[in-house]
Amino acid sequence: MDIKHLQYFVSIVDHGGYSPAARSLFITQPTLSQTIKKLESELHTPLFIQQTNGRRNCSKNSKAKSPAKRNDSNRSPNSFCH
Repeated sequence: MDIKHLQYFVSIVDHGGYSPAARSLFITQPTLSQTIKKLESELHTPLFIQQTNGRRNCSKNSKAKSPAKRNDSNRSPNSFCH
């Protein structure tokens, strides 16, 4: 696992989607999507849920926060999407 992949994940959460995150990271959206697919494969779990409007979020009912913005440091890294 590459730390850059985790940074990409956090950027998607922070920016609310793949396209804005890709722009902020100065990479293409397909590159970002492929990287997240690899990360999901390594972790054996999906990190985002595809919504009908095409936007990908961790959850329909909750807003994910990056570790830097969360106050609960005791939660595991797997709790982004819970």
